Amino acid sequence: MSSYSRSFLFWQKWLVIVNCIGILAGFLFPFISTVDFIAAGYNQALAEVFFGVKALSNELVVYNQWVWAMLGAVIMGWGVCMLLIVLFPFKKHEKWAWWCIGISLIVTFMVDICFSIYFNFNTEIIIALSWFLPSIIPIIATRKDFFKEK
Repeated sequence: MSSYSRSFLFWQKWLVIVNCIGILAGFLFPFISTVDFIAAGYNQALAEVFFGVKALSNELVVYNQWVWAMLGAVIMGWGVCMLLIVLFPFKKHEKWAWWCIGISLIVTFMVDICFSIYFNFNTEIIIALSWFLPSIIPIIATRKDFFKEK
């Protein structure tokens, strides 16, 4: 076997899969936002928290679809960048890659969670946890592979 431990390779491949799912999700965001049985609960929560109504107006639905498209583009771009880091420098145990991924996840998560709590948008907190946990666990699990104790 190579110099990579089985545990490290498992978590590295896990990150590849998570980032591929993120890229796909980002691509699908503009389309998902138009499917009622998928987006209805999120849109209802959005309408209640920010506008005090049960449903978004037609104008806000269109605007929200545009926001989902822009968010999807950002998620795709971030996912591609993260995927390339995971495939090459992270796999080579380059410490900067571990830091880059970990700090990027924590900063994004903290901003997302803080504003979601501030605006009492609990639905977003659940969504943020659903992408953060599968991404940060491999970073925690591979720490020993990057920072061996002397």
